[in-house]
Amino acid sequence: YGSGGGALLLSNATVALNRADFGAGIDVEGTAAAAAVVLEQNTLILNNTAAQAGGGIRIAGNTRLYATEPQIWIGYNHADSGDGGGINVVGPARADIGSPGYNSIGVVSSNTAQYGGAVSLYAPSGSGSATIRVFSTDSNQPVQISGNSASNAGGAFILWGNEHDCGNAYCPDTANVCLYDARVNDNIAPSGAAFHAGVSDGVDSEYVYFNPAGNCGPESPVSLGAVACAAGVACDEISDNTNEDGSGNPTSGSTVEMPANGAHFYAERLHMRRNKGAHVFGSASPADD
Repeated sequence: YGSGGGALLLSNATVALNRADFGAGIDVEGTAAAAAVVLEQNTLILNNTAAQAGGGIRIAGNTRLYATEPQIWIGYNHADSGDGGGINVVGPARADIGSPGYNSIGVVSSNTAQYGGAVSLYAPSGSGSATIRVFSTDSNQPVQISGNSASNAGGAFILWGNEHDCGNAYCPDTANVCLYDARVNDNIAPSGAAFHAGVSDGVDSEYVYFNPAGNCGPESPVSLGAVACAAGVACDEISDNTNEDGSGNPTSGSTVEMPANGAHFYAERLHMRRNKGAHVFGSASPADD
């Protein structure tokens, strides 16, 4: 756990079988000085359990997580009673995930939680945003968020935005998922097997972008090694996600569930195949996109 500036670099390392309330494997919170967590080659974050949030990794405050090199696996982590089985991002923290994974295993896979089996994002009031970017760095082996599950909502991702008083109005604190040439496959939840936006207060607070025109960050993903998928490689897809309960019974949930008033989903070059649920897209609010 860290609360100041500096960087935690892990290379040829394994963080496994740890327990904590938050960030069982790694917990870093940057305050006035920026902090960074850098996962390098042959780093495994496995089988860690958080009682509340961030089974594998929790980053908060002025912190950035980088996992862009080959042979990285954040897997089989768990959040008992909360969110973010694999990764919990608390704004204004941001994460950049680009590793092709460990051998053929997705970089963030086989994690479990009540909410956000793979990743949870929460933007506290006044934080501005909580952001994760997911992009491929190997044209023949796209980045994968796969095989994760949530017992309540958000098999792969759950997003919670917020708002704060900024004078004459309330300004949004956004939770953002930005994916480029990525795969979100084989995730399970009763509601929002792939994506679930939490309930907001009516501001535009939750955003999911697939291949956005912008960068969703201070620099381009290309500057961090992002590449397009090779021709003929399965890519740009949300596929084989399933809405079911813990007993394997089908539910009325959707692959992408956007119940919040102010949740948005924007996509280009996206394939959605073989998902199982009541709908591919579900929304409880006519204001949602």
